[in-house]
Amino acid sequence: MLELKTSASYFGGRDYVKTDVRRGVARNRGGTRILTLTSDFLIGLRNALVFECGKAADVVMKSAGKRWGKSFATRLGKELGPYYGMALEDMPLAVFTGCLVESFNAHGLGKLTVDVSLYDKGVLVCTVENPMYAGLQDSSGQPSDTLMAGILAGVFSQLAGRELDCVQTQCQNCGAPDSRFVISLEDRLALVEKWRNEGRSHAELVAGIAQTRA
Repeated sequence: MLELKTSASYFGGRDYVKTDVRRGVARNRGGTRILTLTSDFLIGLRNALVFECGKAADVVMKSAGKRWGKSFATRLGKELGPYYGMALEDMPLAVFTGCLVESFNAHGLGKLTVDVSLYDKGVLVCTVENPMYAGLQDSSGQPSDTLMAGILAGVFSQLAGRELDCVQTQCQNCGAPDSRFVISLEDRLALVEKWRNEGRSHAELVAGIAQTRA
């Protein structure tokens, strides 16, 4: 049975991020350079995409998020593997999800919760409090965290070794207390937008997805 080399959190402590003020560079424990993006930058990025791409802006955001999510998962593997003495794909699911939650916290992506209760049915449910875009946009009644959906799809696709998709089923920008996402195979998520437009709740959407055939 594989055992972790250490139980200490990779992201814990004050030394996770070290800043060289003289050089103007901040790096994390693994040596990866860290940059901070302001709210103004994020709003400007989305506005520029909407101006250039129109209705396709969300598709572009999700695609970019998925590519970044895969890269993020790859980097986590390179950093966490040597630290814990175990490849990311060999970690117990609870340990991996704990690391992912801590990484989201450490990088300011929001407070992540991963529900694995439907894992045996090929469905994961993620809740994110304070995601990047929900708190930055005016309430529109439409899900706004397409970048986050892409990131989650990319992370879990990389780890699963097969292409997965992620859809948002609940959004803070629509008045909900948090944003929620469902991750599964793309064809199992095909009806979510239609169901969502019919007014189905997050719980009803998850139940419908779980009943679809893998």
